[in-house]
Amino acid sequence: MQPIDVRNQAHLSLVRTFGLCTKGIRHRLFRSVLTTMVIILAVAFFMNLLADSVVARAVDVGVREELRLNRRSAVATDLWFGHPGASLLAGRLANAGAPVAGYAALAGWPAERMAALASACARERRFLSWLDGLDSGTRAMLIRRVRNEGVFAWLAEAQRWDEFAIAAARLRSQRLTIPLDELRRTVAEAPATRRELDALVAIWQDKVAEREDGMRLLTGAADRTGWIAWLSAAEPERLAGFSRLLAQTGLAELSPPEQVVALQGDLRLDRLRDEVSTILGSDEGRQRWRASFRTQPSLEEKLLLLGDQRAQSVFAGRFAPEELQQVADSVAAARDLTQREAALAGKIDPAGGLVSTRQALLVAISFLVCMVGIANAMLMAITERFREIATMKCLGATDGFILTQFLMEAGIQGAAGGAMGMVLGLMLTLIKGGWLYGGHLLWYFPAVELLVAGIACIVAGLLLATLASIYPSWMASRMAPMEAMRVE
Repeated sequence: MQPIDVRNQAHLSLVRTFGLCTKGIRHRLFRSVLTTMVIILAVAFFMNLLADSVVARAVDVGVREELRLNRRSAVATDLWFGHPGASLLAGRLANAGAPVAGYAALAGWPAERMAALASACARERRFLSWLDGLDSGTRAMLIRRVRNEGVFAWLAEAQRWDEFAIAAARLRSQRLTIPLDELRRTVAEAPATRRELDALVAIWQDKVAEREDGMRLLTGAADRTGWIAWLSAAEPERLAGFSRLLAQTGLAELSPPEQVVALQGDLRLDRLRDEVSTILGSDEGRQRWRASFRTQPSLEEKLLLLGDQRAQSVFAGRFAPEELQQVADSVAAARDLTQREAALAGKIDPAGGLVSTRQALLVAISFLVCMVGIANAMLMAITERFREIATMKCLGATDGFILTQFLMEAGIQGAAGGAMGMVLGLMLTLIKGGWLYGGHLLWYFPAVELLVAGIACIVAGLLLATLASIYPSWMASRMAPMEAMRVE
């Protein structure tokens, strides 16, 4: 009897398996394109959400820094000569970047005492901001018609606190941003916080009065306008004298000498803009403007047109063309920043996440639909390839090889669809970002963050396709050769 020659099982390399998969994709190109399109749309939506958030955060950081620099002279003069009340000081202390050590030095308090006050103010402001975000009905249910800081005195009564706690526990869409026990402690400490703020206000007012007396002696001017005009034109020696006055009145840390020198250019521009605005707002200035431009726009529009040669006749040569152009540029920059700030409103998740809960739910739904579509397409592909599967098994293909082949085909389509979806989503984001943010998109372009988001989207596409094809691929690998051959 002739012996049967049983040879070793042939194994295809990963490269040859990959080539076989690409040939299968090309052979069934139409169905492969449909499957890939599902992945492209889902990943494009995901990339658009991620990229929108990444771009908005980058631009927001840049715009906030520009706004800080644009307003630093106004902030500094208000710090030097302003008379803040308890509410304003509480708001300053509640800011995350508040110079607590500087405030402690001004008041002559230990740093721990000022830090405790700042922490209490931050908790109160966080709760008040949460209340401000509620609709009127929900707010009335929680605290009736109580407004602002009065809510803490209102909640101090035990019965009202119990009613508030029960009503807050029933809320579903507007959860408290501060734990209930921490809020209870904040309410209990509110009277002590008020006393600390009142003490700080009294000290602050005394320091401002002392500073104002020193400015009258130093400058000879009687009011804030004259002091700022003096500072904008002061020589280095006089600026040094002003810095010494600030140090004597507790502002050595909050306004060091180098900061005062750096602010002089901003103060000069502020003074120039104020003088120009005063002339344009006068009767004579309005008449001259109408004679030169034949129009009478708003003051801001007039300031934007100061670079026009016709503006020279309005001021009768009082200002150089370069000065007027500088004022026009500063007003245009301030308007642009205001527009970008408005465009960014509501685009940053307060919780710090890249996407909001609602957006995450939409992405999850789109991914689920994508997986159902891919699984359906793979099942249809298996139905069409019964004879091919049977032939490969008759030629020695193992169940593992069939499973690997189908998963690899899905992975190839997933990676390709993920890459194309990433590009499509990124293009939509850049077009939208260019429209909303203008040049700020290029100035603060988050290349690294977008690269990471793009890689995440490609991986998401690959995983989507692979996970969705596990069951169809398993079915194909378990198919008996003779059953597959009998299918018409």
